[in-house]
Amino acid sequence: IWKEWREKYPAATEAWLWYRSLMIHGAVKGDDELLSVAKTHKELFIRAAAIEAMAENNSEKLLPFLDELCAGLGELKGIDRIVMTETAARCLYSQAFHYGTDLFRKPAMKLIDMLDDKDTNARTKLVIARYLRETLGGDNLWINAKPWHWKLLNPNKPMPVGDDGK
Repeated sequence: IWKEWREKYPAATEAWLWYRSLMIHGAVKGDDELLSVAKTHKELFIRAAAIEAMAENNSEKLLPFLDELCAGLGELKGIDRIVMTETAARCLYSQAFHYGTDLFRKPAMKLIDMLDDKDTNARTKLVIARYLRETLGGDNLWINAKPWHWKLLNPNKPMPVGDDGK
């Protein structure tokens, strides 16, 4: 019933409806539909809503999907790049309990690399940095990749003295 209802409203402006119904659908029937929508729906905001629903449902398919998504973020342009990068940052944050595992590390490294990509806009870099600070810990809000790579690869260790993240 949720799928039928959702599909009557395929416009991007209905992303909230899709998000809420996909959360319910995923909780009752599993994540296959959510993953399918995240990968194939033509509307950007509905794809993002599906990814967010996977995060909300704590899908075991989320981190492998984020790894795939983050690998292609650098190829996206404009609003697609902004929305998908910021969605990936928020959803990676939702999986912080996997911090220290390869499953988490793979997409995190790729997302962190977006901070040094000249085509990533300043606002998106700030969004990434805020989620990374909450996920990896610390007081600093670096908008370059080096210190975040270090923190990711050295959990619970302080930054080396004199390393200002540059």
